[in-house]
Amino acid sequence: MPYPELYDDKLESLLVLAPHPDDEIIGCGGLLLKYRYADRKIVFITDGSKGDPYIGKKELIEIRKSESQNVLHSIGINKIDYLEIEDGKVMENVDVIKENLKKDISKYQNIITPFVFDNHIDHLYTTKALYEILKECKKSDNTIWLYEGWSPLIPNLLVNITQYIDQKKELIRMYKSQIKHIAYDEKIVGLNSYRSIGAGLQEIEYCEAYYKCTAKEFLKLYIKYLK
Repeated sequence: MPYPELYDDKLESLLVLAPHPDDEIIGCGGLLLKYRYADRKIVFITDGSKGDPYIGKKELIEIRKSESQNVLHSIGINKIDYLEIEDGKVMENVDVIKENLKKDISKYQNIITPFVFDNHIDHLYTTKALYEILKECKKSDNTIWLYEGWSPLIPNLLVNITQYIDQKKELIRMYKSQIKHIAYDEKIVGLNSYRSIGAGLQEIEYCEAYYKCTAKEFLKLYIKYLK
């Protein structure tokens, strides 16, 4: 496996599949900040209702929805969908997710989704839904970006987010309901710091890591390892 490429090309449009409210910032917040000029849309797959065992389900759903809106509106993202699949039930609702996502797949060149081997089952089956959509397409020219959430990946692409890291950290902290249990802000900044090693340049201190491929390559990857 060669060293990952340092990506600095333009992106015109990107669609982020976020299994839970906060995954979009944890996994690719730097990318969203770097490409603020692009047509950006976020699709939240679940309602996030299992994110705090001490808060009632209905109340927590509203809290996490409000947090996500505050976060995304603060960085100029107004295209947001909430599929409201029950947290932890993505595996049972792949067909429902497919139907809801189909309309957007053809509109966005770059689809950003969790790593195919992510250790969280909701993340795993979010990407499974994307696989099912692309498998049914006769032709797809989408570019797929796999991001890190609950599991690290072997990247072929790094995005320099050094100038955005403080803002990314603050965005994660805006998800107050989540960082009170796990210090995602510190832990993800640590991961992004570690990823900068692959850039090989002292001035690059923080990177997000991705595995980027064509839709065709993504289908082959999925079939080979997860079919």
